[in-house]
Amino acid sequence: YMPLELDNGKKYILCIPYFSKSDELNRDIVLLLVISINVAMIVIVLAFLLSSLVADRVTQPLQLINEKFRLMRIGGKNEKIAYEEKDEIGELIKEYNNMVDVLDANVRKLSKAERESAWREMARQIAHEIKNPLTPMKLNIQFLRRTLQGDNMEETRKRFEDISGVLMEQIDHMASIANACSDFAKVSVANNELFNFSELVEGCTKLFGNNVDRMCTFIEPDLYLHGDKEQLNRVIINLLKNAEQSIPE
Repeated sequence: YMPLELDNGKKYILCIPYFSKSDELNRDIVLLLVISINVAMIVIVLAFLLSSLVADRVTQPLQLINEKFRLMRIGGKNEKIAYEEKDEIGELIKEYNNMVDVLDANVRKLSKAERESAWREMARQIAHEIKNPLTPMKLNIQFLRRTLQGDNMEETRKRFEDISGVLMEQIDHMASIANACSDFAKVSVANNELFNFSELVEGCTKLFGNNVDRMCTFIEPDLYLHGDKEQLNRVIINLLKNAEQSIPE
């Protein structure tokens, strides 16, 4: 290489190849490329390791939040996350902890509302079950009092036996309802037994027979069922009461 300056003042660098040095020059170029590639590989490996460490440090809290969200249950014991750093993830964890408090408070309010609703529904159902047989029982007693004022004692005695038996049975049913109310905390278990379903229906219809003529016709005699007699009695009383209320004046 040598400087070259022309008459007009322009300057150049003149390169004259020195072919005896070309092999050494090529070795230097290859060595430079190898060193550059090695340095680049080392930098890439260090950058990969450093990025992995940074990614783990950033994603570990996010994975913890994701796990807590996956385990979150309404009505269950939701745990808060302990995180002391004052960064963006810390703000996210703070909002999660606040949400856990709000969720627990809402679950308690909902549980209280459900209990109150259950008690109201229970009271309404008990009143319904007890009220249904009361009206026909009252009508039968009034009819019995009018029958006692008559002269036919044989008919009066027969009518008294029929009505008194039905009334006593219905009183027992209402007593069982009251006992079921007192045992509300216990698990309800059906008292299944074999009984004459025809007699049960006939006894229930006698309560309503004086108010509505030919209200029910039961054509199957001596039909025996295996089930809870008390519960089926309530079903028949409810059906007959609904049928009576559906008849126009």
